Amino acid sequence: MNKTNPSTLCIIPARGSNDQVSSLNLRELNGKPLIQYTIEAAKKTTLIDVIMVSTEDQFIADLAKLFGATVPFLRPKELTVSSIKKVVQHTLQNIQGSFDLVIVLWPNCPFRQPKDIDSIIEHYISHKFDFVISMIEDEDWIWVDENGFFKCISRPNENLTQRSLYRGAGGMEVGFSNNYLAKDLYSSQVGSFLIDRHSAITIHSLYDLLIAERLIRLPRSMLNTLGVTT
Repeated sequence: MNKTNPSTLCIIPARGSNDQVSSLNLRELNGKPLIQYTIEAAKKTTLIDVIMVSTEDQFIADLAKLFGATVPFLRPKELTVSSIKKVVQHTLQNIQGSFDLVIVLWPNCPFRQPKDIDSIIEHYISHKFDFVISMIEDEDWIWVDENGFFKCISRPNENLTQRSLYRGAGGMEVGFSNNYLAKDLYSSQVGSFLIDRHSAITIHSLYDLLIAERLIRLPRSMLNTLGVTT
């Protein structure tokens, strides 16, 4: 394995069904299917060698190929509701050839930039984490249920827990292939890669799509300013 200049496989997990929105990955945003944004961003990176879509849906597979991704097979339908670890393992065990590193890009993050993708890969390579996940710092009021009563553990500008709180955002996860085959994310050494709030926007619902439709028409420079000031 080359840990300084690893061969890198990008896996985009794209299921045909969705709990909240039917065919979410195919829904149009500014005239383009949602999944197209992720494929195009991955194609513009400098550190990804192969872009592969993992799906059980033939229509998504055909569309992904049209946009420049590879889809060597349709995955079993039971993987639709499986963990991302099982999706990655299935892909690595069924493709021809091997890759040192895997980056997973969720297809419902249309504002993610190519530089974000290259940067998280570089961040992972330069540190000794098992996995790295894209995150944002959580600046909201956080409450936890303690036997029916709620306790605030985080308030803006008041670090009640004496440590920062983060949440996954931006739909990126990176790890060496061997780690995906042998380790569990939740019991591993996980690092964070902080991403700006605009790039971190994730589409889960029709409401999210409606907001994204307005945002995508604004100049990027304006959005960067809004992300810092709001």
